[in-house]
Amino acid sequence: MSRSVRDSKLDSRTARLKLKKGRRHWRAINKGLALGYWRGKKSSSWLSRTLVDGKYHLQTLAKADDYQDADGHEVLDFYQAQDRAREWAKTESGRGGPYTVREAVDDYLKDFEGRSEQETRRVCERYILPKLGDRLVNDLTTRHIRRWRNGIMAAKPRARAREDEENFRSGDVDERARKATTNRILTVL
Repeated sequence: MSRSVRDSKLDSRTARLKLKKGRRHWRAINKGLALGYWRGKKSSSWLSRTLVDGKYHLQTLAKADDYQDADGHEVLDFYQAQDRAREWAKTESGRGGPYTVREAVDDYLKDFEGRSEQETRRVCERYILPKLGDRLVNDLTTRHIRRWRNGIMAAKPRARAREDEENFRSGDVDERARKATTNRILTVL
């Protein structure tokens, strides 16, 4: 395990409260790995920055312990944040190549717990992975996501076993329903 780094500007609450708000303050903790601190008006966060294949990768680690005591999970002190940054850097560098949407979805579903796990998995397999699965996460742009979203909205609703054709929605209401469905799918992405 790497040795913890000391920094008089970051290792105590009182020292961090003297730093400028709205700026990131970085401290190198390993070669190619830096721990960052960002303070806003009402909260502060620990960040991690690593250099992989000539590109910086940023990750928000957790809240800083400026306003509440560190619990080791949601709120970290300076030394806990260093450990978390090192753990994250191992997974980041151990990925071995470009990170695709398919890999991101797999990682998300691996850690996903909750009542809607099967529904989320179904949405990913039906809507996200066929169109965006092989695309690199770093190359994903707002334009790609809008085009994907508009394609879902323009597509006909999936066929369902419907005995009651007379109660089927009219065109105007159906368009609103498609938008609502599309927005629910978009929240999964």
